[in-house]
Amino acid sequence: MDKPAKLRGFPAPSSLKVLPGTEGAQAAYPYYVQFTKADDERFWFYNSMHFPEPMSAFDMVTAEAAYCALGAANTRVHCLPTTLGIDHRIINGRVYIGGNAVTDPAEIARRTEEFQKRAFYYYANWERLYAQWREKMLALIRDAQALPAPALPEFEPLEHVHAGRGVASNHQLLDVYQKTLEGYFRMWHHHFEFLLLGYGAYMTFFAFCKKAFPEITDQTIARMVAGIDAEIFRPDEELRRLARKAVELGVDSAFREGVPVADVIRTLEQSGAPGRSWLDELAMAREPWFNINVGDGFYHYHRSWNDDLSMPFSGLPDYVSRVRAGESLERPVEKLQAERRQLIEDYRELLSTDDERAAYDQMIALAHRVFPYVEGHKLLRALVHESLLQQDPRVWCVARLARLLLWTRGRLSAHALRARVGNHRPDERLVDGFCPARPGPLAGDRGRAAGCNRRMGEARHAACARAGAGCHRRSGDRDAVGYHA
Repeated sequence: MDKPAKLRGFPAPSSLKVLPGTEGAQAAYPYYVQFTKADDERFWFYNSMHFPEPMSAFDMVTAEAAYCALGAANTRVHCLPTTLGIDHRIINGRVYIGGNAVTDPAEIARRTEEFQKRAFYYYANWERLYAQWREKMLALIRDAQALPAPALPEFEPLEHVHAGRGVASNHQLLDVYQKTLEGYFRMWHHHFEFLLLGYGAYMTFFAFCKKAFPEITDQTIARMVAGIDAEIFRPDEELRRLARKAVELGVDSAFREGVPVADVIRTLEQSGAPGRSWLDELAMAREPWFNINVGDGFYHYHRSWNDDLSMPFSGLPDYVSRVRAGESLERPVEKLQAERRQLIEDYRELLSTDDERAAYDQMIALAHRVFPYVEGHKLLRALVHESLLQQDPRVWCVARLARLLLWTRGRLSAHALRARVGNHRPDERLVDGFCPARPGPLAGDRGRAAGCNRRMGEARHAACARAGAGCHRRSGDRDAVGYHA
């Protein structure tokens, strides 16, 4: 007699064990992000998009700030009808998330009434509120610039002692650190002010298209909002401009595969007026556009282009060779917009009623209205992020000590964890964020394999850029956990 098939599903969260030797590291995370038996009835999945590497305990403030703001935006600000934000849990340094759904019809109806009063006001006043949003984000940058750079002298200045200040310099270090974190949390509240409404408008149009045109592809719907001018493209556009300028000035021979940045700059410095002119163009591009982070900036070792010029410079040889071949390198915005208009009209003609066409027109107009924010918000968030993490006082968005604080924070965390559990290899992998790559094709990558296994901030980023690949590092851990009946 055959044995009954064993039920299979994702493991219960409370059944998961930490890697041997990292028990002390797991204990460093707050109690409220640890899995418990109460979590077994819920579905959780690994947020590898935002947190692709194991996180040290001190870095976890970046996740906490984001989910704190997201929960407030969902639950109390815009009052989304069917959700009360997201909970997150940590095991083996990885961030798992699970939603808090609203299922009671009466509560959904009550929240829907609140949502309409709030969301529809934002949609009706989008441009004015968006301009106001930009000013709030720029104010965060100015706040970061105004932070002092604390110093820890061997002796407190004698005049401080004679004045009876009673507060030593190390207290200023704490004060700047706390203001840095406050600004970081505030930035995430601003981040979610528009994000959910922007995505919501697009997803409403997306769902309409899927129902009205069952065979339409996701890519076709995306092309209906293509050709939007968004700041997120500006760093790469600056890189392309520099490639064109190199050919124009006749210094393009300095940009060759594998040549270190320092050697390229030295060659340009020795190339007379054309080389100096190109370096002046580089300086203009760097402030602020090279403050874009090589990752999402959630880890203390993530760095911006300005911190490590090998990343943008690794893309210049290809761009220079394409300029030599006669390519303009300009984004085909007019072509994309023409294709967009044609697609919108072609699909509109397939609708059978005036009501459907009116709804279609309204939804695509709103999607176009909100999409510059959806596409561009991440760059300004990154610039604010860098302002709270940057050491260099010359940079446009800079908090001179904040990056040192987060770097020190992460390093101290790593050393403290090693002291607790010893120098076991799993601990090294967990604390320093090192994990093997999972190679595979990357969407939009022309079929090239993606992945690399060196630490962030090292030469691997240049190698990835030269290969046209992204860094998507994940361990062999299960990507989802939760109870399945």
